[in-house]
Amino acid sequence: LLPRCRTILRQLTDEALSRGYEVLAGVDKSSLVIVASGEHLPFRLFEEQDTAPAPPPTKAELRRNPWRLPPTTIKVPTGRLALRLDHYYRNRTWADRTRWQLEDRLSEVIDHVDSLARAEIERQREAHEKGLRDLEAWEAGAVAARHAYIAALNRRRIRSQAARSGRAHA
Repeated sequence: LLPRCRTILRQLTDEALSRGYEVLAGVDKSSLVIVASGEHLPFRLFEEQDTAPAPPPTKAELRRNPWRLPPTTIKVPTGRLALRLDHYYRNRTWADRTRWQLEDRLSEVIDHVDSLARAEIERQREAHEKGLRDLEAWEAGAVAARHAYIAALNRRRIRSQAARSGRAHA
């Protein structure tokens, strides 16, 4: 499966680079990371596994671990490749099936990256607009607060001046 893995990763990288995305390799547990609009999308390429009945334990294994129960099932590789996007709540998997190979689904993978990039650009734009609205509201509130403070200060001064004037007149 290694030649297929190299081919898939190369095709995915070439397509991502041709669409203007940045590609990072060897990051954490990911096979590769596509950076789209500042959003890091980690992809992991792996071989799917199925469960199968475990072979009966040998006498040597039973002698070595007499207190441990032998496993009833084991994981066995299937020969099917899968590409998984592990990104917060946006987990998605593309895999080999009987009707198609993973190589046939790479355009769908890149289209999904495009949609995530567009969603991120839209989210950033909305956050920027919200920030501008909040700034305008804050500036308007600051001006109103300044005027209210000056009016309250002037009222206190007038009351104080009237009281002193009354005492002086008396």
